[in-house]
Amino acid sequence: MSVVMLLAAARIDAAPVPNFTHVYIIVMENHEFSDIIGSPSAPYINSLAQTYALGTAYTAITHPSLPNYMSLTGGNTFFPNDCIGCVVSAPNIADQVEASGRTWKGYFEDMGAPCVTNDSGPGQYTVHHNPFVHYDDIVNNASRCQAHVVDFSNFGADVAAGTVPSYVFIAPNLCSDMHDCSIATGDAWLQTVVPSILATPDFATSVLFLVWDEGTSSIGGGGQVPMLAISPLVTPGFQSTVAENHFSLLRTIQDAWGLAPLAQTGTATAMTEYFTSALACQDTLTLSDVAGTLNLGFTVGSTTPGTWSTWLVAESTPFKLWSLPIPAVSPAVFFNLPIAGFPQLGTVYVVTFLTPTAGTTCGDVKSVNTGP
Repeated sequence: MSVVMLLAAARIDAAPVPNFTHVYIIVMENHEFSDIIGSPSAPYINSLAQTYALGTAYTAITHPSLPNYMSLTGGNTFFPNDCIGCVVSAPNIADQVEASGRTWKGYFEDMGAPCVTNDSGPGQYTVHHNPFVHYDDIVNNASRCQAHVVDFSNFGADVAAGTVPSYVFIAPNLCSDMHDCSIATGDAWLQTVVPSILATPDFATSVLFLVWDEGTSSIGGGGQVPMLAISPLVTPGFQSTVAENHFSLLRTIQDAWGLAPLAQTGTATAMTEYFTSALACQDTLTLSDVAGTLNLGFTVGSTTPGTWSTWLVAESTPFKLWSLPIPAVSPAVFFNLPIAGFPQLGTVYVVTFLTPTAGTTCGDVKSVNTGP
């Protein structure tokens, strides 16, 4: 396929927020903003708030827990209470992440076995803090659920192996999340987990949202809760006074990755105010092979003009897909390039380079097995 044909197949979407390499979400429990921010019992959380960015007018959607977890992942409350065994047929962020060629996992502390759908785990796991087992296309697909909805003990191994998925949803157990234990206990738990996320090699282009599912008041429907946007891409020490909620957070992820709004996120606005302008040099990609179609997804951004080159390496032979000058691209844009009828060449690699006229070259490399 020629360079012209590849570019003709491209879909270009402007990204109002950075196209994150990874999105991490940690959901804590049942505290108002005033309980946490400024509390001497939460020194680590407050240090993160001072270093990164904080929402001062962020609210949960409703009470109790499960409808908020569904709102964070499906854009709607779906259920009126913490029902066990209830499922809904509705598209969700996991579906969208997979369809975009990205990867996802939910990590649940004390769940034990994968995809547990009741509260009978070995510790303080509760199913109403696990939204994914309430979507029928996940929970009724045993292999999918078991591969993606796992115990939190797997998280450290995935970090160490460099296999952390694009979208990471973390729910601590009922003690670690401050539901049954103190604020100090939850703060200490976060101090054991968050540094490993911040130390991942590509966190420079990633984000961690630390949020509480609901508060104890009815402000905004579910209480005014803390929400921290933790990333090198935020304005340091920033505090947002914009009224936002769980739908806004989900919309932020959708806009960052060029995903369609779901349900109530269609009227929500992404939390763009937290993030600085596009990176001076941003070139990341996703790569997959589905039924003979090689899918390449590129995020390209540069505050100065430069040259963007892409190579495909198959059977140790490199093929230059294209090399072309680009103008300054800010914010970043997303290209989706499907190459239909791609031959079975075993493991192929795609390598990208973005070289601005001023600044540091950036790039990415991914591989996929195209068979046989």
